[in-house]
Amino acid sequence: MFTGKKNQLPRAQHTPLLKKISDRLGFEDSEFEDYIKLTEERMERFQTDAFVTTDSNVQNRNSMRIAALKMKLNYMYSLDETEEGVVYLKKLALLCKENQVEFVPFLPPVNYEYGESLFGAEFHACCRANARKLKDMLEQECGVTLWDAGYLLSKEYFAASDTINEITNYSGRKKEVAFLKAAMEEGIYGK
Repeated sequence: MFTGKKNQLPRAQHTPLLKKISDRLGFEDSEFEDYIKLTEERMERFQTDAFVTTDSNVQNRNSMRIAALKMKLNYMYSLDETEEGVVYLKKLALLCKENQVEFVPFLPPVNYEYGESLFGAEFHACCRANARKLKDMLEQECGVTLWDAGYLLSKEYFAASDTINEITNYSGRKKEVAFLKAAMEEGIYGK
């Protein structure tokens, strides 16, 4: 959830959860408070027009180009560890570790079959490189394991076969929950 393109998407901010974390910290952190305010502002500017698929009801000569641009924006970039989302991921991981709170960082499933149909092997290479950067950073700097479900689901488990993000259907969500449950039952904290 904490990747370069996610930091602008309000549905990924979880403002109520961030407020609960802030309340439980036991000390004031002005930088974290400022971040929470920013997430609230972003929620006010929330637009849902581009979160699930290209509009299958509007088939025109640009629909594939639009889909390709959205997939490229969502997944095909070089992750920078100084980006806001990654910086806060690291801070949350370290805060949880300091306060003995089990932290389970999770990369949600990607509609890799659709990405591959648009970009071929380049899509996989970008996704794997970004996941590796996050895994290495979390393991080396925070001592936690990143649970990567990027290739957990095939296209029939997404909201649509051309879903351009992580929105899954009911069957897909059941598989995601089972994956997370197994991760937590494995007792990963502190590894």
